[in-house]
Amino acid sequence: MDETTFLYGEEDILAERLLKKGYSAYYDPQVCVKHNESSSMKEVPKEKQKRIIEARRKSRELYLKDYRHFSTGQIAMVNMVADTIARIRG
Repeated sequence: MDETTFLYGEEDILAERLLKKGYSAYYDPQVCVKHNESSSMKEVPKEKQKRIIEARRKSRELYLKDYRHFSTGQIAMVNMVADTIARIRG
């Protein structure tokens, strides 16, 4: 894995690396995975939530810059949208 990312983003980076090596990804609509991230975040103290959100942002920026080759402006737009969605969700 990419040593510069921490939390949030490892799956995207792994997928990019696997695709680059010629592996395929498949979608099975009968498979359902439930992830309770939001519910567990509500129990985390506000200060720690801020650190987690910052780690998520850094991982997203690394992925977009290094793996998707987004410009600084494009990354800023993605962050603005992600921040807006986070505020709406509370």
